[in-house]
Amino acid sequence: MKVVLVLHDFCRGWIIEKLALKLCDALVGLGVDATVSATPVADAAVNHFMIFHYVEDAPRGSLNTMGITHVDDALKVDMVRRHLAENVRAAVCMSTMTVDQLAGYGVARDRLTYALPAHDNAMAPRRLVIGITSNVYSDGRKRDWLLTKLADDMDLGDFEFQIFGRGWEEVAPRLVAAGAEVKLILPSDDYAADYEAIKAAVPGFDYYFYPGLDEGSMGTMDALSAGVKTIVTRQGFHIDIPHGMTHGFWDYPELLGIFQHIRAERHGRIDPARSMTWTRYAQRHLNIWQALLSEDRVPGPDLLDDPAPVTTATPQLLANKADETYPVVGYREILRDKYRREMALRFWIPGPYRAYLDARRNAGRLFRKLRGAA
Repeated sequence: MKVVLVLHDFCRGWIIEKLALKLCDALVGLGVDATVSATPVADAAVNHFMIFHYVEDAPRGSLNTMGITHVDDALKVDMVRRHLAENVRAAVCMSTMTVDQLAGYGVARDRLTYALPAHDNAMAPRRLVIGITSNVYSDGRKRDWLLTKLADDMDLGDFEFQIFGRGWEEVAPRLVAAGAEVKLILPSDDYAADYEAIKAAVPGFDYYFYPGLDEGSMGTMDALSAGVKTIVTRQGFHIDIPHGMTHGFWDYPELLGIFQHIRAERHGRIDPARSMTWTRYAQRHLNIWQALLSEDRVPGPDLLDDPAPVTTATPQLLANKADETYPVVGYREILRDKYRREMALRFWIPGPYRAYLDARRNAGRLFRKLRGAA
């Protein structure tokens, strides 16, 4: 399949150029004969205009599609309508919302589809910081064994434990063996300096952790005053502080469930985003073009795997629900803005507008020439 990604010269140096180049590389990696061109190519199987603002001379011998970013004014709605009425078979939006928006303005759904965007996966998540500011005692009241048991039962690679206190020397290596990073800060002989170090560290915790059953931890109040979430025992004055327990627990099964939930929630964000690769983006476009070429239809939804499904409105968006009309800026506002006004003139009266621009440029050259002669 020969695919031409049509990138108008005006889009060079813009995010649209990056999309074109990345999409092209990924298509080539999938075995597609793909190129980026400033103009469409008549003998291509597919000419995909990277953005719907600049659809010109779409050839009749190929499948023509166009990318759509946002549609926030009436002019853009009219652009989509005109291009689809002429020689563009389908519009490839970036979301279900824009599909619904355009359908709400009367665009046929069988001319609309979407491809979720891709990204470079350039970000690496930091570990979640679990803070502890207590000593361990021989009578076991701090229940440090809960962490060693936790280290035996789950991967702790998502976590960093910052521990301020004595008695954790045997627990720390068990946490490390389970994949956690551990920073163990032992007290010094200078209590005031130690407390300053704790005060500096607590606001950087993601969670404050306290496993003891001895009325409550004074560190809990430090954490709460710093806006830090807590994983603390459901006892003592902890239960009397409004919103004091983000995750309250009493026994080990509850604690294990809390850490598993936190990890699952975190990966519920990370994993779908990591899956949004350029290869996946290219494959989605390829699926769209193949469905249009072979069956003259747009394919089904562009679904991401959800490692931790939750109840949301997503299933309603994926169904052919009642069309929704999202408001757009009208022509009165368009004509007040210089950029949008010029876009409207270029779209509605391209010939006279080009003649006007040429005349303005020529007048400018003449004026500069006369001024130079004077």
